[in-house]
Amino acid sequence: MRDELTELGDLFRAYQQREQPDLAVLADLQERKARAFTTWADVTCNGALRWDARRAERAAAAARLQHQRTARLIPSGTWRQPTDGAPADNN
Repeated sequence: MRDELTELGDLFRAYQQREQPDLAVLADLQERKARAFTTWADVTCNGALRWDARRAERAAAAARLQHQRTARLIPSGTWRQPTDGAPADNN
């Protein structure tokens, strides 16, 4: 687990050094972070870590949606705000 979290930290720092953002890469990193935090929360029974995992899941969904819009994979105006405040999954 420690190795995974260390590697994720390195990958996020490398992403921040990029000259151009790549939202698909960012979404993948956030999804990987969510999985790591979920595993960590399961092992430790720590609710705060589970909350961090859910926050990473929402960040991944938001980045994926923004990437799809930027790449014109979904038409503008089809996105709707769900009741829980997380980005809608339109796929």
